[in-house]
Amino acid sequence: MHLLRALADSTAVAMESIRIVSELEEHVRRRTCDLQTANDEIRQLSLADELTGLHNRRGFFLLADQARKAAIRLHKSVFLLFIDADGLKTVNDSLGHDAGDDMLRKLAEVLRCTFRKSDIVARLGGDEFCVFGMHGDPDPTAAKHRLDAAIAAFNVSHNAPYQLAASSGIFSFAAEDNRSLEEVVARADKAMYEEKRARRR
Repeated sequence: MHLLRALADSTAVAMESIRIVSELEEHVRRRTCDLQTANDEIRQLSLADELTGLHNRRGFFLLADQARKAAIRLHKSVFLLFIDADGLKTVNDSLGHDAGDDMLRKLAEVLRCTFRKSDIVARLGGDEFCVFGMHGDPDPTAAKHRLDAAIAAFNVSHNAPYQLAASSGIFSFAAEDNRSLEEVVARADKAMYEEKRARRR
């Protein structure tokens, strides 16, 4: 009887130890999962624009650089489309900043729906947006035409208190080109302003 009791006690202690260890392991697993989720959220916040949910400037340059390296491996040409939301100041002044913010969100949604998931779509700041992607069409200006058509379709199908409008400039180049992304953005920005000036004539 003494031996059986001692064995039973030892077994109970062992089982309790296993239970405690199992609970600790589950606690560590949950905390690790929570920490990973928090890190993912922090990383997302550091790369995302708060207003539109698109990539921010930091996210754009980081991800566009990676996409460019992939294009080099695939021997693909790439494009950078620089977009400026037209009339934002007028909307802010006449309808209020909430309407201006809504206009930027709507343009962001048009961009998101118009371009491929593999394209890097970002709000660089203020009323400036950017798209970086590989060419999937022999026409180097195809991305620009798709955007113009999508904005026109939005204005037909939505009863917004403003007309969505944007000027854009595109710069196409071989991914192996030694230009920096900053220089490419500047070239597309210049093309956008040339279009904006031409509209005013």
